[in-house]
Amino acid sequence: ICYFADTLDVYHRNTPETAGVGVCLDTSHGYADEDGIIRVKPEQMLEASLPWLAELHLKNTDDMYCSTFGFSEMEQVRGIVNLADVRDALRLHSEKLSRSHLVAYLEVAGPKLGRDYTDRRLEEEIEASILHLKSVFDAPVAGEPEESERPTTWRPALCEGASPLPEPGREVFIAPSLMCADQSRLETELRALEMAGAEYLHLDIMDAHFTPNMPLGLETARQLRSVTHLPFDAHLMVDLNDFFIRQMGELGANLVSVHVESCTHLDRALALIRALGMRPGAALNPATPLQMLEHILDRIDFVLVMTVNPGFAGQRITPGSLKKIEACRNYLRERGVSIPIQVDGNVSFDNIPAMVAAGADILVGGTSSVYHPDAGILENMARARVVAAQGLGERKSKG
Repeated sequence: ICYFADTLDVYHRNTPETAGVGVCLDTSHGYADEDGIIRVKPEQMLEASLPWLAELHLKNTDDMYCSTFGFSEMEQVRGIVNLADVRDALRLHSEKLSRSHLVAYLEVAGPKLGRDYTDRRLEEEIEASILHLKSVFDAPVAGEPEESERPTTWRPALCEGASPLPEPGREVFIAPSLMCADQSRLETELRALEMAGAEYLHLDIMDAHFTPNMPLGLETARQLRSVTHLPFDAHLMVDLNDFFIRQMGELGANLVSVHVESCTHLDRALALIRALGMRPGAALNPATPLQMLEHILDRIDFVLVMTVNPGFAGQRITPGSLKKIEACRNYLRERGVSIPIQVDGNVSFDNIPAMVAAGADILVGGTSSVYHPDAGILENMARARVVAAQGLGERKSKG
């Protein structure tokens, strides 16, 4: 299994236009030989698969892995799977995991054939399984510090319906900017971004006052919301922040960043974003000091560092931008805050490695990367991920 996954992983890294590789594992699967002797136990399978683990099937079986059943009190006595071992392996070896989120698949009792959703016991079996899983995974791991003893690194709570954020230092998300797309082929470009696995769709909302431009209208965003599953990452470059925040809430945005320079009541604006079920972020222009974040750190889920002056695509990176990204990462770390840094402005193939190495976790891709004229969106997105991985490797090596 390890050789197979590693071989495919190496192939994907060398040919980034191919799909990535992940392992789907049953917590109750092991190997027994023809004599019925168990040669590989489930916990051995789990530990070996951790570097490629993407999906986990949570279920219970008898000691020969034949009959599948759930986690009721009686079934736990029959079964061989100790979920506490699964929990401990995931927590204690978390550094081996390449993903910050796993897909969980819950299987309950009953035969593979002839079972349908009219089974009158299905509800109670699912409930029993979920309650057991919750009780086990909520329990502390032996050897782990108690909650009160853990480092006080603050991370934002997930808003209801909010989109996941990248885990700083472990992964990089790409948010292609809609204003840089070919507006005459918008749906075609959108489908290509979906196929390429873009994590967000970045919407530059301007009012021609705070910035001297107005590339996207609210109606464009409103109509796009109904035709794509991509989370909307709205960057407000406006004077009337409260008005536009409410508009973003109505059309279904997922992340909203506001500029500290334009908000008269910044704390209230950030609270409004969260109250509407969206993730709040604070955006800083190139000349704005990091100290402007000091009293809002517990309000925000991410920081947007502008590496060009806002308003137009195609600008060159401002001097000192890389140092500011690194300074922002250090600023957050010193205050025990672990939230991602988004970078917007001249996020080019040449600049991406240094940006990520400095501390960027979310890249707003534009004309110098995602929409680069030398190739299509799929190839450009793949190339952006390759150079981002280079920067992430450098960042990890520096600690």
